[in-house]
Amino acid sequence: MVEYLRDKDGGKKDADRPPVRRPAPLDEVAEEGPSPLPVDPAVSHLNGGAMLQRRTLSPEFVLQLQRTVGNQVVQRLLSSAAPAAPTVVIQRKEVSVGSEKVEVADTPPADQQEEEEAKKIVADLKANYGIDISSSTVVEGIKAQYTNAPDGVKNALKTRKWRMIELRALVDALKMYAPIMGGERSKSTRKDVGQEVTAIGKGEQAIDTNTPAGKLDTTTLGEYFKGKKAIGLFKASEGALPDFPDEKDQLTGTFVHELAHPLLAYALDEFVKETDGYWTDRYTKSGKVGAEAPPTDYGKTNASEDLSETAMIYVVKPDRLKSGAPKRFAFMEKLGKSWLPPVKDAPQVAPSGAATGTPPTISTPPVTAPVGS
Repeated sequence: MVEYLRDKDGGKKDADRPPVRRPAPLDEVAEEGPSPLPVDPAVSHLNGGAMLQRRTLSPEFVLQLQRTVGNQVVQRLLSSAAPAAPTVVIQRKEVSVGSEKVEVADTPPADQQEEEEAKKIVADLKANYGIDISSSTVVEGIKAQYTNAPDGVKNALKTRKWRMIELRALVDALKMYAPIMGGERSKSTRKDVGQEVTAIGKGEQAIDTNTPAGKLDTTTLGEYFKGKKAIGLFKASEGALPDFPDEKDQLTGTFVHELAHPLLAYALDEFVKETDGYWTDRYTKSGKVGAEAPPTDYGKTNASEDLSETAMIYVVKPDRLKSGAPKRFAFMEKLGKSWLPPVKDAPQVAPSGAATGTPPTISTPPVTAPVGS
């Protein structure tokens, strides 16, 4: 079992591998099972029955020995040779979408359909959210953030092909943050601050520590690189299910979590104050008895991870957050609504057909809570 590190604020490491059980050698078979080796009465007086001499064994004893040992060996071979489940191989191929490589179906018409879908997703993310899909930017971001890692390690960083399930999950994750991204940001209460993330990419691996001992790591699912305003998804995320049994849900949750680090950082102090006193600041637990706990164990790392995990559960499993951590659920509801401008700041529009000189009415923007509410 491997424990996965979502990003670098925590400290999850590979769990110890369980010992491997191997079948005993055939010459040890007689030592196991309910049927011990028979002893020929004719030679049982020699060394307590342990010494068997071929020239003194009776035919009856030889037959009994063959049956006893033979049955045990056959039974062991049968139990260890259970047929494996058939392997289903789904053929895929790589196509280029802009600067990115994307894995799509290998047979028509699905191949063309998925390629067109990937192109549309990439274009829509740029147009609607101000997000470039750029894996090379992620590699640059890692190098800029891990300046103390050995050059050989940094030079070994590689981009990785996207899977369609990842692009689709990214689309779902960004819906929560739609009011404060792309063109919509200029209409929100976050309009006076530049968008904190502008690129998302896929990489083989990140680097574990920003030290001369830093090396390529194998457990980080995703990470935010502030210098490049970029978020990276890594190979370790493929098939990893630390939070949800469904991979699409897990990928959506991972993206929501990583996006929360830059996009919700401004709300961290308020989050600490409004979530029942579990934290006194970003890194310090209050020890308050009965305080509402973070929704996941990883959320207990620090308040920033708590907020990111809260956002993740809010989007993917809102009912779980509402029942298990109601104060955190209420905070996320309030946060989403806070992105909308106050009514007094909304544009004033005269109703169609109104007579000249009629006082204008205020058109209240629709209150659309984030996905998961």
